[in-house]
Amino acid sequence: MSKLGDINSDESIFEQDNRARTERLAMKLARLKNIALDIEEESRDHIPMLDDVDSNYDRTINALKSSHQRVVGLLKSNRRGRKSFCYLILFFLLLIILIYYWSSRLT
Repeated sequence: MSKLGDINSDESIFEQDNRARTERLAMKLARLKNIALDIEEESRDHIPMLDDVDSNYDRTINALKSSHQRVVGLLKSNRRGRKSFCYLILFFLLLIILIYYWSSRLT
């Protein structure tokens, strides 16, 4: 009878262990489900934002293309256009140097 009692007690210990592991697994699955639902909600919220970024990107690309075409037209037009373009480039270079100088003095 002692062997039979030992087997029953071993089985009850295994059953308790299995129940405890099952409960832990159920809690982990519930957390994973909540995380998956949060990810789904966040992705739904981000879709309009990504569409807005896409349209802004397209508008920026179109603006850059038109600006590039105007600059190329300015360069091809005549000598005066080239001269003013060179002055414009020098102005922007000086502006960048001044901004760099001021920012380096602030830090």
